[in-house]
Amino acid sequence: IGIPEEWTRKVLKAINDWDNRYDRFYLLTKQPQNLIKWSPFPPNCWVGVTATDSYMFSNAMFYLRQIEASVKYLSLEPLMEGILPRYIGGIEGINWVIIGAMTCSGGDLAKSSSQFSELTPKPFGNRYVMLPKIEWVEEIVRAADKAGIPVFLKNNLKPLLQQNKYNIYSFPEWAGTQFASTGDCSLAPVNPHPNEAMRKLTQEMPE
Repeated sequence: IGIPEEWTRKVLKAINDWDNRYDRFYLLTKQPQNLIKWSPFPPNCWVGVTATDSYMFSNAMFYLRQIEASVKYLSLEPLMEGILPRYIGGIEGINWVIIGAMTCSGGDLAKSSSQFSELTPKPFGNRYVMLPKIEWVEEIVRAADKAGIPVFLKNNLKPLLQQNKYNIYSFPEWAGTQFASTGDCSLAPVNPHPNEAMRKLTQEMPE
């Protein structure tokens, strides 16, 4: 499954090359069962797995725990459903979480809306975004924060946060959250006062 092993071997060799030692490489796969054969990974390599639902989440965590990498991360983009609590509770063992929404063109909007009825379509630039429920995002963020894992909220979640800024329970307490005026949402331990950053966000967001 996936690309030929020889390609992967050449890529990892290039990543591990002395000339590239100061560069950072991000690897992301939907086939986490293949990762173990390449472990341990070069120190300048961040290794991630895409998961869009509970099954993929559980599968990703199972295999990420078995590999050696300087940074192991989970990309929940697009987030298509709420992750079951029994899986979220076992989020320990990784270093980073990314959460994002599904995007689609206007031509695909009707099909996407019918196929993913729990997602909410919203205009997003010249495309559309299929927003997950705010509770799904909040549950993941809280579990990650409890485990000390930084979270990056993709820019395509901005409409979701804007429309829910007054409806989220303890919204300012999403520890570590930063949301720049550019729309970047990043939960990372670089802000010494994360709660103040979120309060500032809720004040600056347009109605």
